Amino acid sequence: MFKVNVVGSYFSVVFFFALLAPFLHVFKVIHVDYLVGALSFYIGLPLVVVLTWVCVFRSSMKGMLPVSSMFFFFLLVYGVLVSFFVGGDYVDIAGNSTRLLFCIGVICLAVFQRDECIRFLAGNERLLASLALIVLSVSVVLMYFAAAAGYSVYFGLQSTVAFIPLAYGLVNRRWRFVVLSLVLIVASGKRGGMLGAFFVIFVYVGYLVFVGRIKLFLLLLALFVSFALAVYFFDLVPESILARFSQFASDGPIDWDRATAGRFTEVKAVFDVLDRSPYVLIFGSGLGAVIEVGGVEDSTVHFSPFGLMIAFGLPLTLIIYFFMFSVFARGIACSIVSGVVKGRHVMMWTLVFVGEFFFSFTAFTILQSYILWMSVLAIISFSGKGGRVDRA
Repeated sequence: MFKVNVVGSYFSVVFFFALLAPFLHVFKVIHVDYLVGALSFYIGLPLVVVLTWVCVFRSSMKGMLPVSSMFFFFLLVYGVLVSFFVGGDYVDIAGNSTRLLFCIGVICLAVFQRDECIRFLAGNERLLASLALIVLSVSVVLMYFAAAAGYSVYFGLQSTVAFIPLAYGLVNRRWRFVVLSLVLIVASGKRGGMLGAFFVIFVYVGYLVFVGRIKLFLLLLALFVSFALAVYFFDLVPESILARFSQFASDGPIDWDRATAGRFTEVKAVFDVLDRSPYVLIFGSGLGAVIEVGGVEDSTVHFSPFGLMIAFGLPLTLIIYFFMFSVFARGIACSIVSGVVKGRHVMMWTLVFVGEFFFSFTAFTILQSYILWMSVLAIISFSGKGGRVDRA
């Protein structure tokens, strides 16, 4: 009788939606349809949440719930209760509740289905890296074809899936993956993606120096210097991408709102909320928190720390970031003390986590990014007790 691997099927669905994101985002950046990405979120994320909890409940669930999952459950209950008193965007309450249920489920899945998680992630890294390059390549080409065809194009394509092949290439010395990933990240024009890629490389270089792998460090240094010089001397960056940085290179005063694509205005709006309601700094406004931008209520604050703070307050936001830092530290520590094979897997997903984490400072993805939370799952699973990693 054919037996379905539920956890493997779950990962297939999650990464399908993650890899679909750049393609769907093309419709937004060429101003054809703004709702495609939103519809995929409101359809895809609830489906993923249901599948996450199906996998959790199919496990033995031996032992206590992870402390971090209980903390995110507290955030869910706390955020809903505060919303009842403060009010706000009730549609967003449902959306943020779904996000938190996803986070809780992923942490539980990493603990209770750890061996299955390790088996899938360790066995499919190259496949995921290759698929990410293919999907992003097609998406970038479509964006530039649309520009050539006369469409009004915003050169800021979602490119975070490239962190998977970038990390895979760095850790496994597959330089074509590294070069292609960097080319696609730059070509996409998404500055948050470039920021994340910079920190992926920075952290890995720091890791190499720390563990004494100086030869590989020098090789990487030569590779990136050559890449940078080639880009500069041969003028390889399209004008459309250079224009994304024109505000920072101009002689006059910087228009921070334009330079940050409206993020600066959102941050100022958060401070306006704190001025009117100082208690929000400590207690937050709940899952339905809103700001006022240009006289219109908006529930989105792209700069994640402020988005979390206005919802949960500063103390709980600091705990969320402490959790994120602990995941990073756990990944680095495990990659150092583990054997070569396991250490390589952990380092790869730690680098993916780093890229997505720093990207979340430019877009409010910290509670919903599939790639970010799959890397959290990977780090927790690989760094747990017991189990084996047999795939190189």
